[in-house]
Amino acid sequence: MRPAGDHGTYFQEVPGFYRFVADSQTMATDAGQAFVAMRDFVAIYPNGRPREFRDAEVIFGGVLEDPGRRISAADANGRFVILIYGNPRNNAGNIRTAEFDSSLAGAAAIATVNPPRAMSAWIASEQRPSTQHVPQLAPDRLVPAAMAVSAATAAALLGRVADSTVPIGHIGRRVSGRTPYTVRPVVVRNVVGVLTGSDSTLAGEMVALGAHSDHLDPSTIAFDHDSVRTFNRLARRAQQELAAGAGARAGTLRVDVDSLRRLRPARPDSVFNGADDDGSGTVALLEIAEALVATPATRPRRSVLFVWHAAEELGLLGSTHFTDHPTVARESIIAQLNLDMIGRGTADDIAGGGADYLQVIGWRRRTPMLGDIIEEVNREAPKPFRFDLTYDAAGHRDRLFCRSDHFSYARFGIPVAFFTTGAHADYHRVTDEAEYIDFDKLTRVTDFVRRVALALGNRTHWALDDGVGTFDPHAPCRQ
Repeated sequence: MRPAGDHGTYFQEVPGFYRFVADSQTMATDAGQAFVAMRDFVAIYPNGRPREFRDAEVIFGGVLEDPGRRISAADANGRFVILIYGNPRNNAGNIRTAEFDSSLAGAAAIATVNPPRAMSAWIASEQRPSTQHVPQLAPDRLVPAAMAVSAATAAALLGRVADSTVPIGHIGRRVSGRTPYTVRPVVVRNVVGVLTGSDSTLAGEMVALGAHSDHLDPSTIAFDHDSVRTFNRLARRAQQELAAGAGARAGTLRVDVDSLRRLRPARPDSVFNGADDDGSGTVALLEIAEALVATPATRPRRSVLFVWHAAEELGLLGSTHFTDHPTVARESIIAQLNLDMIGRGTADDIAGGGADYLQVIGWRRRTPMLGDIIEEVNREAPKPFRFDLTYDAAGHRDRLFCRSDHFSYARFGIPVAFFTTGAHADYHRVTDEAEYIDFDKLTRVTDFVRRVALALGNRTHWALDDGVGTFDPHAPCRQ
């Protein structure tokens, strides 16, 4: 395995900054109504220095995820733009979706409207500024001030409730404010290696495999591990029953903590270890790399690119940086296989789950050939997987195609396949621990992806022009 990072190393630096929120954040309307930072609005770190806005006209800009339902660049210029989420499930989403849109680059500020739960999440994340990694590659570049605002704040700024009934371009009050902060540089690293292919003709092409090596910040409080896990499992089971048409449960969910205490003492927990998300994918990548290097006689004809991406949880930062600034020729990558959460998927974890359960996402969006190869490898397996394609359906509300590192490759037209055993009650909880991993399942998924990589690496014919038509990777992200 040869290093394929920066300057002959295995590491590619992803520059950024830690952000410290300033106490001098302010916002008020021309009528004198003042808004309180970390209650009425939460400033979100932008990719640059946020503008100070003075007497900026408030305008309703439309839908965050859909440029087709937004104001023009000319209408956004110099104004305080308020956006709503087209999909209510996205309301804890990432305002960088709008910030990086050039049509809004001239705005004085961009604000997304959030319900109480999403506002609480924004506030909680901003109360720990020393742990916020910022993808701030241009710290001196002026950009719109970016923020999450409460529904009440948005209504006060627009003069009416901010929802889908507001005409795009509706003008509200005038507002002034500033959202300063201080930063200090920090660097995180992608880990990159290449196994050179055995065929001198095909070795210039690469099959890419990836997983993400980060997880969430520690909690500011310690949770009771066992009672939290019991409650979340009960809640998930109730949600599954409701989705299956069993009807809502009456009353509230309760955990008998005393009975748990009779089993063992309390286990205070404040660390998000991320055993499944994505410890499972990172160790699988290591095992695949080790297996391929250890068997030189069966080395694939094409080269294999391994990338452990940093900062996926903060907005696909590592994979975005790698594909924007690739350390190998981007056009040499024929496909990318992404492993994110592949150690669970039991019937207790997800509806329809089991030993043979595996989700595959994005495998036919760019070319049917990738999906055909994956199915062929699965048919030849001693114990084939049962693929769940539900989450790959066009318009699925969870938009998983847009939410992991494979998407950074897909936006350049590279065929991708995202393998996962799915979400579960421990997803993004302190209870995502190694003791709950199904290691037999993890081993099977790892070996399956290894065999898919070998099939791709040895396939003589590979083509993208086989009837897919126009490919727009961003389309499912706007639905």
